[in-house]
Amino acid sequence: MRTLRASLLQHDIALLRVIGEQWGVDLTGLSLREAAERLDQSILQADLPAEVEDLTPGEQTALDALLTAGGRMLADPFLRQYGPIRPFGPSRLMREHPWADPASPAEGLWYRGLLFRAFEQTDLGGQ
Repeated sequence: MRTLRASLLQHDIALLRVIGEQWGVDLTGLSLREAAERLDQSILQADLPAEVEDLTPGEQTALDALLTAGGRMLADPFLRQYGPIRPFGPSRLMREHPWADPASPAEGLWYRGLLFRAFEQTDLGGQ
């Protein structure tokens, strides 16, 4: 399973700044690597039960399902059940602020850095 830091490094700095904002971490002026390291430390040291209480009921349900599955689920079934994550490039992300009104529980978790995508080989092939 991928580490949080490795997952964070797969994204651009704009998304990391959004995630940092959700955790109260200012990443202004940091490189991608520095931002990922600071976010990794902050999230892993956070009071996670208190953070989970701040999630919407739908986000809590989606996170519970993910944790029950051992932290990994196939994207298609998860997104069918908990909604889409709209694709945003850095400019559109900063212009439209989708984290302020997420389209789905999955998107809410995405902008909090509690949900990531990864490619793995499974019994069904590459997923």
